[in-house]
Amino acid sequence: MPDLRSIAQELRLQAGRGAGREELEAELRGDRVLSGVERTLLEVYASALVRVGARAPEGGGERDGPRA
Repeated sequence: MPDLRSIAQELRLQAGRGAGREELEAELRGDRVLSGVERTLLEVYASALVRVGARAPEGGGERDGPRA
């Protein structure tokens, strides 16, 4: 049985490098044996990574900066 946490971490790293949704989903279709629930969960996670990555400012942003 695959370790979902490690697969999710791989997806997060690839998304951080600019991988698109299709690339992330292709990673899930590889040689891995996933149940339908596991695959669906990871596909939703990959989609969320891409959406959040597209909205994230370049360089991250300030954590303790002044508030408006």
